[in-house]
Amino acid sequence: MLEGIGLDAGQERIYLALLAAPARDAAELAARTGLPEERVAAALGAPEGRSYENPKPGVWELVVESRRTTPVFSAPFTLEASVTR
Repeated sequence: MLEGIGLDAGQERIYLALLAAPARDAAELAARTGLPEERVAAALGAPEGRSYENPKPGVWELVVESRRTTPVFSAPFTLEASVTR
């Protein structure tokens, strides 16, 4: 169902499980999906390293959601995006 956006069957299973009920960690999600914890952890990955391999052509929209949850005035986070042809 989600192959069109670059997710394989395992990643789709993990994604759908997260939609149904957020997990506390990879171990809990692995138990829920029946996939090995290492596979789940790899699929979740680090936010700074996520990408779509061979995306379908068309219009893509990047949405970045952010909200202040601490009184800290500076955050060490940045967003970098690139589009290559």
